[in-house]
Amino acid sequence: MFNHCSGKLKKYLIMIISCTFLLQDVDCSINERRLLQDLLRNYDLLERPVNNESDTLLVTLGITYQQIIKLGN
Repeated sequence: MFNHCSGKLKKYLIMIISCTFLLQDVDCSINERRLLQDLLRNYDLLERPVNNESDTLLVTLGITYQQIIKLGN
């Protein structure tokens, strides 16, 4: 599947795919769920935020720790 990708791109793709699977089973409040549904109601997966479809699109992803439970031994 990833044979034609460079090493760096392959790492990013694996990280994004892993995060996608991990984030599918996240518990949230009814208000958060309703907000996400409202925000994504008319979302079209086939649209890209570029004028020319042949242009590349740079996507960055950041992850932040929300809570650290234990430090040290």
